[in-house]
Amino acid sequence: MSDDFLPGLDVPKNAARLKSFRADYESRLAHTSWKVKQGHAKELANGLCWNCSNPTTAFEVHHRTYARLWHEREGDLVAVCADCHRNLDRDRVEKMERFLEECREANSIDSLCCKKYGDDPQHWPIDAEERAEEWIDDKRSQGEWE
Repeated sequence: MSDDFLPGLDVPKNAARLKSFRADYESRLAHTSWKVKQGHAKELANGLCWNCSNPTTAFEVHHRTYARLWHEREGDLVAVCADCHRNLDRDRVEKMERFLEECREANSIDSLCCKKYGDDPQHWPIDAEERAEEWIDDKRSQGEWE
């Protein structure tokens, strides 16, 4: 299983904790209560993939959210074909990566503005964030910014 097997969750990076986390996850997937939830999601699908609406009997169950992991509500789990499951998980990882990049950039913009204009945003010029974004874009184009 790859390290992104549960995109959206705070998966431990420590090897021992990760092994324990994965073992717990796998044991919960084998539990009867999960099998019931999984079966219910497949029944609701009525033979059609939730994402592409193609007929299938080879369903996988996709978490639309991990917010209530192991305490899912109806609608949190959907039955999808294998291709859609792979694509939905890939899209989730890409969305999270974009969100994290935006957070890093926002933090960088705030940091730059604080260094240049002080800690109180009320005293920043009206275009301070725009100036910081341009500076970052310039540095990025020169290969000086990750």
